[in-house]
Amino acid sequence: MPAVVTGSMLSWATGWNTVIFSEYMPYGSEVLSLPGLGSFLDKVAYQEENIILLGFLLLVMTCLVISVDRFV
Repeated sequence: MPAVVTGSMLSWATGWNTVIFSEYMPYGSEVLSLPGLGSFLDKVAYQEENIILLGFLLLVMTCLVISVDRFV
């Protein structure tokens, strides 16, 4: 059973990275962007440079990850 829990936690972490990357993809001189947490994080961090909103979004993402961790 511990191997199943550990494997599911690693899968969730990989899924989060994939979702964030898939929402914002540079393609040559264009940027392909879908609405979601990943593209919003990128927009706030690099284009607007809004540190307060970036901190809030990181807090939201941390709460989601911890709640999934506790659920599993």
